[in-house]
Amino acid sequence: THSHAEEGAASPCPDLSAFTPPSVSNVGNILIAVNRVFAQSKKNPKMITKTLLATYILSLSLLVTGTAYSQKEESTTVGGYGELHYNEPDGTRKGQLDFHRFIIYLDHSFNSWITFKSETELEHTNATSGELALEQAYLDFHLSERFGIRAGILLPPIGIINLYHEPPTFYGVERPNVDKSIIPTTWREAGVGVYGRLAEEWTYQLYLMAGLDASGFSAKDGIRGGRQEGVQSKVTNPSVTGRIDYFPIAGMKLGSSFFWGNSDEAAEGIGNVPVSLLSLDGQYNASGFSIRVVGAFISIGDAEKLNGRYRGNVADQMYGWYAEGAYNILPMLQKGDEQELSPFLRIETGFDVVMTAVDGDYVLEAGSDRGRALIEAAPGVTTAGRKQLNEKLRIEQQATASFTKSLEIEGLPELLMKTFEHPVYKEV
Repeated sequence: THSHAEEGAASPCPDLSAFTPPSVSNVGNILIAVNRVFAQSKKNPKMITKTLLATYILSLSLLVTGTAYSQKEESTTVGGYGELHYNEPDGTRKGQLDFHRFIIYLDHSFNSWITFKSETELEHTNATSGELALEQAYLDFHLSERFGIRAGILLPPIGIINLYHEPPTFYGVERPNVDKSIIPTTWREAGVGVYGRLAEEWTYQLYLMAGLDASGFSAKDGIRGGRQEGVQSKVTNPSVTGRIDYFPIAGMKLGSSFFWGNSDEAAEGIGNVPVSLLSLDGQYNASGFSIRVVGAFISIGDAEKLNGRYRGNVADQMYGWYAEGAYNILPMLQKGDEQELSPFLRIETGFDVVMTAVDGDYVLEAGSDRGRALIEAAPGVTTAGRKQLNEKLRIEQQATASFTKSLEIEGLPELLMKTFEHPVYKEV
Protein backbone atom coordinates (compact mmCIF):
# COMPACT_ATOMS: atom_id res chain seq x y z
CA THR A 1 0.00 0.00 0.00
CA HIS A 2 1.42 3.36 -1.06
CA SER A 3 0.23 6.70 0.32
CA HIS A 4 0.58 10.04 -1.48
CA ALA A 5 1.40 13.33 0.17
CA GLU A 6 -0.91 15.23 -2.18
CA GLU A 7 -4.58 14.38 -2.55
CA GLY A 8 -5.47 13.12 -6.02
CA ALA A 9 -1.82 12.51 -7.01
CA ALA A 10 -1.36 10.11 -9.92
CA SER A 11 -0.08 6.64 -9.20
CA PRO A 12 3.70 6.55 -9.53
CA CYS A 13 5.40 4.33 -12.11
CA PRO A 14 7.36 1.44 -10.63
CA ASP A 15 10.97 2.43 -10.03
CA LEU A 16 12.94 -0.76 -10.53
CA SER A 17 16.13 0.96 -9.42
CA ALA A 18 14.60 1.18 -5.93
CA PHE A 19 13.52 -2.47 -5.93
CA THR A 20 14.93 -4.77 -3.25
CA PRO A 21 13.91 -8.44 -3.26
CA PRO A 22 12.25 -9.90 -0.14
CA SER A 23 14.78 -10.99 2.45
CA VAL A 24 15.38 -14.65 3.23
CA SER A 25 13.79 -14.19 6.67
CA ASN A 26 10.59 -12.77 5.13
CA VAL A 27 10.30 -15.70 2.71
CA GLY A 28 10.93 -18.06 5.63
CA ASN A 29 8.14 -16.43 7.66
CA ILE A 30 5.75 -16.90 4.74
CA LEU A 31 6.64 -20.59 4.50
CA ILE A 32 6.20 -21.07 8.28
CA ALA A 33 2.77 -19.42 8.11
CA VAL A 34 1.74 -21.64 5.20
CA ASN A 35 2.93 -24.74 7.10
CA ARG A 36 0.80 -23.78 10.10
CA VAL A 37 -2.26 -23.31 7.89
CA PHE A 38 -1.70 -26.76 6.39
CA ALA A 39 -1.45 -28.26 9.88
CA GLN A 40 -4.74 -26.66 10.92
CA SER A 41 -6.59 -27.44 7.67
CA LYS A 42 -6.07 -31.15 7.05
CA LYS A 43 -9.80 -31.78 7.32
CA ASN A 44 -10.74 -28.87 4.97
CA PRO A 45 -9.35 -29.25 1.38
CA LYS A 46 -11.13 -26.09 0.18
CA MET A 47 -9.32 -24.03 2.81
CA ILE A 48 -5.98 -25.47 1.66
CA THR A 49 -6.70 -24.43 -1.98
CA LYS A 50 -7.66 -20.90 -0.95
CA THR A 51 -4.59 -20.64 1.25
CA LEU A 52 -2.27 -21.75 -1.57
CA LEU A 53 -3.82 -19.20 -3.93
CA ALA A 54 -3.52 -16.37 -1.40
CA THR A 55 0.08 -17.33 -0.62
CA TYR A 56 0.98 -17.33 -4.33
CA ILE A 57 -0.55 -13.89 -4.87
CA LEU A 58 1.18 -12.52 -1.76
CA SER A 59 4.58 -13.89 -2.79
CA LEU A 60 4.22 -12.61 -6.36
CA SER A 61 3.24 -9.14 -5.20
CA LEU A 62 6.30 -9.01 -2.94
CA LEU A 63 8.59 -9.95 -5.80
CA VAL A 64 7.09 -7.49 -8.28
CA THR A 65 6.63 -4.43 -6.12
CA GLY A 66 9.74 -4.72 -3.98
CA THR A 67 9.96 -2.39 -1.02
CA ALA A 68 8.96 1.00 -2.42
CA TYR A 69 8.14 3.16 -5.43
CA SER A 70 10.07 6.35 -6.07
CA GLN A 71 8.21 9.28 -7.57
CA LYS A 72 10.89 11.90 -7.01
CA GLU A 73 13.08 10.73 -9.91
CA GLU A 74 10.36 11.18 -12.56
CA SER A 75 10.73 14.26 -14.76
CA THR A 76 9.54 15.55 -18.12
CA THR A 77 11.46 17.87 -20.43
CA VAL A 78 9.95 19.80 -23.34
CA GLY A 79 12.17 21.62 -25.82
CA GLY A 80 12.70 22.27 -29.50
CA TYR A 81 14.11 24.56 -32.15
CA GLY A 82 13.27 26.21 -35.46
CA GLU A 83 15.19 27.14 -38.63
CA LEU A 84 14.33 30.16 -40.79
CA HIS A 85 16.59 30.06 -43.87
CA TYR A 86 17.57 32.83 -46.27
CA ASN A 87 19.33 31.58 -49.41
CA GLU A 88 20.96 33.83 -52.01
CA PRO A 89 23.51 31.64 -53.81
CA ASP A 90 25.48 34.10 -55.93
CA GLY A 91 24.19 37.61 -55.18
CA THR A 92 22.87 38.24 -58.70
CA ARG A 93 19.20 37.75 -57.85
CA LYS A 94 16.83 38.03 -54.94
CA GLY A 95 17.01 35.27 -52.40
CA GLN A 96 14.37 33.06 -50.82
CA LEU A 97 13.04 32.76 -47.28
CA ASP A 98 11.99 29.37 -46.00
CA PHE A 99 10.98 28.31 -42.50
CA HIS A 100 12.63 24.97 -43.10
CA ARG A 101 12.09 23.13 -39.81
CA PHE A 102 10.15 23.39 -36.57
CA ILE A 103 10.95 20.71 -33.98
CA ILE A 104 9.25 19.75 -30.71
CA TYR A 105 11.33 17.63 -28.33
CA LEU A 106 9.73 15.56 -25.57
CA ASP A 107 11.71 13.60 -22.97
CA HIS A 108 10.36 11.73 -19.96
CA SER A 109 12.52 10.06 -17.32
CA PHE A 110 10.66 7.32 -15.46
CA ASN A 111 13.58 6.91 -13.08
CA SER A 112 17.34 7.12 -13.07
CA TRP A 113 17.77 4.53 -15.85
CA ILE A 114 14.60 4.37 -17.98
CA THR A 115 13.79 7.30 -20.30
CA PHE A 116 11.60 8.00 -23.31
CA LYS A 117 12.86 10.44 -25.96
CA SER A 118 11.09 11.82 -29.02
CA GLU A 119 11.25 14.50 -31.72
CA THR A 120 8.35 15.64 -33.90
CA GLU A 121 9.24 17.69 -36.99
CA LEU A 122 7.25 20.03 -39.25
CA GLU A 123 9.03 21.09 -42.46
CA HIS A 124 8.22 24.13 -44.63
CA THR A 125 5.42 25.35 -42.29
CA ASN A 126 2.78 22.78 -43.32
CA ALA A 127 2.35 19.11 -44.12
CA THR A 128 1.14 19.79 -47.67
CA SER A 129 4.25 21.46 -49.09
CA GLY A 130 6.53 19.98 -46.43
CA GLU A 131 6.35 17.10 -44.00
CA LEU A 132 4.96 16.33 -40.56
CA ALA A 133 6.92 13.40 -39.17
CA LEU A 134 8.01 11.61 -36.03
CA GLU A 135 11.78 11.90 -36.26
CA GLN A 136 12.68 9.98 -33.09
CA ALA A 137 10.71 8.01 -30.51
CA TYR A 138 12.47 5.41 -28.40
CA LEU A 139 12.85 3.92 -24.95
CA ASP A 140 16.33 4.03 -23.42
CA PHE A 141 17.31 1.53 -20.73
CA HIS A 142 20.60 2.80 -19.30
CA LEU A 143 21.60 -0.31 -17.35
CA SER A 144 25.18 0.84 -16.76
CA GLU A 145 27.90 2.99 -18.27
CA ARG A 146 29.08 0.00 -20.28
CA PHE A 147 25.71 -1.28 -21.49
CA GLY A 148 22.32 0.14 -22.43
CA ILE A 149 19.39 -0.82 -24.67
CA ARG A 150 17.36 1.37 -27.03
CA ALA A 151 14.21 0.42 -28.96
CA GLY A 152 11.84 2.41 -31.16
CA ILE A 153 12.39 4.94 -33.96
CA LEU A 154 16.17 5.42 -33.92
CA LEU A 155 18.75 7.38 -35.93
CA PRO A 156 21.43 5.24 -37.59
CA PRO A 157 24.68 6.60 -36.07
CA ILE A 158 26.27 7.41 -39.46
CA GLY A 159 28.59 10.40 -39.72
CA ILE A 160 28.11 13.42 -37.48
CA ILE A 161 25.06 15.40 -38.57
CA ASN A 162 22.59 12.51 -38.74
CA LEU A 163 22.88 12.22 -34.95
CA TYR A 164 23.48 15.88 -34.08
CA HIS A 165 21.60 18.01 -36.63
CA GLU A 166 20.36 20.95 -34.57
CA PRO A 167 21.32 24.25 -36.30
CA PRO A 168 24.02 25.33 -33.79
CA THR A 169 25.86 22.01 -34.20
CA PHE A 170 26.97 22.66 -37.80
CA TYR A 171 28.09 25.70 -39.79
CA GLY A 172 26.19 27.15 -42.72
CA VAL A 173 22.50 27.60 -43.45
CA GLU A 174 22.04 24.27 -45.25
CA ARG A 175 23.55 20.96 -44.22
CA PRO A 176 26.58 19.86 -46.26
CA ASN A 177 25.80 18.08 -49.53
CA VAL A 178 27.54 14.92 -48.30
CA ASP A 179 25.01 14.80 -45.45
CA LYS A 180 22.15 14.98 -47.95
CA SER A 181 23.16 13.03 -51.04
CA ILE A 182 25.56 10.43 -49.59
CA ILE A 183 24.42 10.16 -45.95
CA PRO A 184 20.65 10.77 -46.22
CA THR A 185 20.23 13.02 -43.19
CA THR A 186 17.94 12.90 -41.28
CA TRP A 187 17.80 9.10 -41.51
CA ARG A 188 15.47 7.34 -39.08
CA GLU A 189 14.17 3.79 -38.83
CA ALA A 190 12.47 1.35 -36.48
CA GLY A 191 14.92 -0.86 -34.63
CA VAL A 192 16.53 -2.06 -31.45
CA GLY A 193 20.12 -2.13 -30.24
CA VAL A 194 22.75 -1.59 -27.60
CA TYR A 195 25.20 1.14 -26.66
CA GLY A 196 27.74 1.89 -23.98
CA ARG A 197 31.30 2.73 -23.04
CA LEU A 198 33.99 0.14 -23.68
CA ALA A 199 36.64 2.11 -21.81
CA GLU A 200 37.33 5.68 -20.75
CA GLU A 201 38.20 6.72 -24.33
CA TRP A 202 35.90 4.38 -26.32
CA THR A 203 32.12 4.28 -26.86
CA TYR A 204 29.99 2.08 -29.11
CA GLN A 205 26.52 1.78 -30.67
CA LEU A 206 25.09 -1.25 -32.50
CA TYR A 207 21.52 -1.51 -33.85
CA LEU A 208 19.35 -3.94 -35.80
CA MET A 209 16.91 -2.01 -38.02
CA ALA A 210 14.46 -2.37 -40.85
CA GLY A 211 16.35 -2.07 -44.13
CA LEU A 212 16.15 0.20 -47.16
CA ASP A 213 13.72 -0.07 -50.09
CA ALA A 214 15.74 -0.17 -53.32
CA SER A 215 12.77 0.95 -55.43
CA GLY A 216 13.31 4.46 -54.06
CA PHE A 217 17.00 4.76 -55.03
CA SER A 218 17.88 7.37 -57.67
CA ALA A 219 20.89 8.80 -59.49
CA LYS A 220 20.27 12.28 -58.05
CA ASP A 221 19.61 11.41 -54.40
CA GLY A 222 21.34 8.04 -54.02
CA ILE A 223 19.76 5.89 -51.29
CA ARG A 224 17.80 8.78 -49.78
CA GLY A 225 14.48 7.78 -51.35
CA GLY A 226 14.91 4.25 -50.01
CA ARG A 227 14.43 5.22 -46.36
CA GLN A 228 11.32 3.56 -44.94
CA GLU A 229 11.29 5.85 -41.88
CA GLY A 230 9.33 3.48 -39.68
CA VAL A 231 6.17 3.79 -41.81
CA GLN A 232 4.97 0.19 -42.18
CA SER A 233 8.62 -0.70 -42.75
CA LYS A 234 9.29 -4.02 -44.43
CA VAL A 235 11.40 -6.30 -42.27
CA THR A 236 12.23 -8.84 -44.99
CA ASN A 237 15.77 -7.51 -45.06
CA PRO A 238 16.83 -6.34 -41.60
CA SER A 239 19.98 -4.23 -41.58
CA VAL A 240 22.83 -3.69 -39.15
CA THR A 241 24.33 -0.30 -38.33
CA GLY A 242 26.85 0.78 -35.74
CA ARG A 243 29.47 3.22 -34.63
CA ILE A 244 32.64 3.40 -32.55
CA ASP A 245 33.99 6.68 -31.14
CA TYR A 246 37.47 7.33 -29.77
CA PHE A 247 38.42 10.30 -27.57
CA PRO A 248 42.26 10.38 -27.57
CA ILE A 249 42.68 13.86 -26.04
CA ALA A 250 40.47 16.60 -24.66
CA GLY A 251 38.45 18.25 -27.43
CA MET A 252 39.09 15.54 -30.04
CA LYS A 253 36.66 12.88 -31.24
CA LEU A 254 37.35 10.30 -33.95
CA GLY A 255 34.54 8.10 -35.25
CA SER A 256 33.88 5.21 -37.60
CA SER A 257 30.37 4.12 -38.59
CA PHE A 258 28.76 1.63 -40.96
CA PHE A 259 25.47 0.38 -42.39
CA TRP A 260 24.89 -2.95 -44.13
CA GLY A 261 21.80 -4.76 -45.37
CA ASN A 262 19.86 -6.00 -48.37
CA SER A 263 17.36 -3.57 -49.83
CA ASP A 264 15.13 -5.64 -52.12
CA GLU A 265 12.81 -8.59 -51.60
CA ALA A 266 14.91 -10.87 -53.82
CA ALA A 267 12.61 -10.52 -56.83
CA GLU A 268 13.39 -12.93 -59.64
CA GLY A 269 16.39 -11.82 -61.68
CA ILE A 270 17.17 -8.81 -59.47
CA GLY A 271 19.04 -10.15 -56.46
CA ASN A 272 19.09 -8.71 -52.96
CA VAL A 273 20.63 -5.32 -53.84
CA PRO A 274 22.97 -5.22 -50.82
CA VAL A 275 23.93 -1.75 -49.60
CA SER A 276 27.17 -1.09 -47.72
CA LEU A 277 27.97 2.32 -46.28
CA LEU A 278 31.17 3.23 -44.47
CA SER A 279 31.90 6.63 -42.94
CA LEU A 280 34.89 8.10 -41.10
CA ASP A 281 34.77 11.41 -39.23
CA GLY A 282 36.86 13.53 -36.92
CA GLN A 283 36.30 16.65 -34.81
CA TYR A 284 38.64 18.86 -32.81
CA ASN A 285 37.75 21.91 -30.72
CA ALA A 286 40.25 23.95 -28.73
CA SER A 287 40.89 27.62 -27.91
CA GLY A 288 38.14 28.87 -30.21
CA PHE A 289 39.21 26.73 -33.17
CA SER A 290 36.92 24.06 -34.62
CA ILE A 291 37.92 21.51 -37.25
CA ARG A 292 35.66 18.83 -38.76
CA VAL A 293 36.30 16.20 -41.46
CA VAL A 294 33.72 13.70 -42.77
CA GLY A 295 33.97 11.10 -45.52
CA ALA A 296 31.44 8.49 -46.69
CA PHE A 297 31.42 5.69 -49.26
CA ILE A 298 28.43 3.65 -50.50
CA SER A 299 28.45 0.43 -52.52
CA ILE A 300 25.21 -0.87 -54.09
CA GLY A 301 25.25 -4.45 -55.32
CA ASP A 302 23.09 -5.56 -58.27
CA ALA A 303 22.79 -1.89 -59.36
CA GLU A 304 22.63 -2.81 -63.06
CA LYS A 305 19.77 -5.27 -62.46
CA LEU A 306 18.05 -2.72 -60.24
CA ASN A 307 18.23 -0.09 -62.97
CA GLY A 308 16.83 -2.57 -65.48
CA ARG A 309 13.86 -3.28 -63.26
CA TYR A 310 12.97 0.27 -62.25
CA ARG A 311 14.42 2.07 -65.32
CA GLY A 312 16.70 4.07 -63.10
CA ASN A 313 20.26 5.34 -63.27
CA VAL A 314 21.51 4.42 -59.81
CA ALA A 315 25.30 4.26 -59.49
CA ASP A 316 26.92 1.17 -58.00
CA GLN A 317 29.30 3.36 -55.98
CA MET A 318 28.96 6.81 -54.45
CA TYR A 319 31.32 8.77 -52.25
CA GLY A 320 31.86 12.22 -50.85
CA TRP A 321 33.82 14.11 -48.22
CA TYR A 322 34.17 17.55 -46.74
CA ALA A 323 36.51 19.40 -44.42
CA GLU A 324 35.78 22.61 -42.61
CA GLY A 325 37.46 24.93 -40.16
CA ALA A 326 36.14 27.78 -38.02
CA TYR A 327 37.33 30.23 -35.39
CA ASN A 328 35.23 32.01 -32.78
CA ILE A 329 36.12 35.72 -33.01
CA LEU A 330 33.53 36.97 -30.50
CA PRO A 331 35.86 36.80 -27.45
CA MET A 332 38.16 39.26 -29.25
CA LEU A 333 35.26 41.69 -29.66
CA GLN A 334 33.63 41.19 -26.28
CA LYS A 335 35.49 39.37 -23.53
CA GLY A 336 33.57 36.94 -21.39
CA ASP A 337 30.75 36.47 -23.90
CA GLU A 338 29.51 32.88 -23.94
CA GLN A 339 27.95 33.25 -27.40
CA GLU A 340 29.76 32.40 -30.62
CA LEU A 341 30.52 34.18 -33.90
CA SER A 342 32.60 31.87 -36.09
CA PRO A 343 33.57 32.58 -39.69
CA PHE A 344 34.17 29.21 -41.36
CA LEU A 345 35.52 27.67 -44.56
CA ARG A 346 34.28 24.38 -45.99
CA ILE A 347 35.80 22.33 -48.81
CA GLU A 348 33.43 19.71 -50.18
CA THR A 349 33.38 17.18 -52.99
CA GLY A 350 31.41 14.13 -53.95
CA PHE A 351 30.10 14.46 -57.53
CA ASP A 352 31.28 15.48 -60.98
CA VAL A 353 28.09 16.79 -62.59
CA VAL A 354 24.52 17.16 -61.37
CA MET A 355 21.94 17.60 -64.13
CA THR A 356 18.50 19.12 -63.53
CA ALA A 357 15.92 19.12 -66.34
CA VAL A 358 14.47 22.63 -66.71
CA ASP A 359 12.18 23.60 -69.63
CA GLY A 360 13.67 21.06 -72.05
CA ASP A 361 17.29 21.93 -71.20
CA TYR A 362 19.70 20.71 -68.55
CA VAL A 363 21.03 23.04 -65.90
CA LEU A 364 24.39 21.60 -64.96
CA GLU A 365 26.32 22.00 -61.72
CA ALA A 366 29.96 20.99 -61.47
CA GLY A 367 31.11 19.49 -58.21
CA SER A 368 34.72 18.85 -59.22
CA ASP A 369 37.43 20.01 -61.61
CA ARG A 370 36.58 17.04 -63.80
CA GLY A 371 32.95 18.13 -63.98
CA ARG A 372 33.91 21.73 -64.71
CA ALA A 373 36.14 20.62 -67.60
CA LEU A 374 33.34 18.43 -68.94
CA ILE A 375 30.84 21.28 -68.97
CA GLU A 376 33.25 23.82 -70.47
CA ALA A 377 34.10 21.41 -73.29
CA ALA A 378 30.46 20.67 -74.12
CA PRO A 379 28.92 22.06 -77.34
CA GLY A 380 26.08 24.52 -76.97
CA VAL A 381 26.99 25.71 -73.47
CA THR A 382 25.50 29.03 -72.45
CA THR A 383 25.22 30.81 -69.13
CA ALA A 384 22.06 29.77 -67.36
CA GLY A 385 19.35 32.42 -67.23
CA ARG A 386 17.83 33.73 -64.04
CA LYS A 387 14.57 31.90 -64.66
CA GLN A 388 16.37 28.60 -65.13
CA LEU A 389 18.45 29.05 -62.01
CA ASN A 390 15.40 29.94 -59.93
CA GLU A 391 13.64 26.88 -61.29
CA LYS A 392 16.68 24.75 -60.46
CA LEU A 393 16.60 26.08 -56.90
CA ARG A 394 12.93 25.24 -56.63
CA ILE A 395 13.47 21.72 -57.96
CA GLU A 396 16.59 20.80 -56.00
CA GLN A 397 16.47 23.28 -53.10
CA GLN A 398 20.20 23.31 -53.42
CA ALA A 399 21.81 26.68 -52.77
CA THR A 400 25.48 25.75 -52.88
CA ALA A 401 26.11 25.73 -56.64
CA SER A 402 29.68 26.86 -57.32
CA PHE A 403 29.48 26.63 -61.13
CA THR A 404 26.24 26.48 -63.12
CA LYS A 405 25.74 26.43 -66.89
CA SER A 406 22.89 25.65 -69.28
CA LEU A 407 23.34 22.94 -71.92
CA GLU A 408 20.93 22.02 -74.68
CA ILE A 409 19.94 18.36 -74.60
CA GLU A 410 21.27 17.77 -78.14
CA GLY A 411 24.79 16.32 -78.05
CA LEU A 412 24.78 15.53 -74.34
CA PRO A 413 24.73 11.69 -74.62
CA GLU A 414 27.60 11.66 -77.11
CA LEU A 415 29.67 13.98 -74.94
CA LEU A 416 29.17 11.83 -71.86
CA MET A 417 29.88 8.60 -73.72
CA LYS A 418 33.23 9.98 -74.83
CA THR A 419 34.16 10.92 -71.28
CA PHE A 420 32.72 8.12 -69.18
CA GLU A 421 32.62 4.35 -69.60
CA HIS A 422 30.06 3.80 -66.88
CA PRO A 423 26.78 2.34 -68.22
CA VAL A 424 24.79 4.92 -66.25
CA TYR A 425 26.20 7.75 -68.33
CA LYS A 426 25.85 5.75 -71.55
CA GLU A 427 22.15 5.33 -70.80
CA VAL A 428 21.77 9.05 -70.18
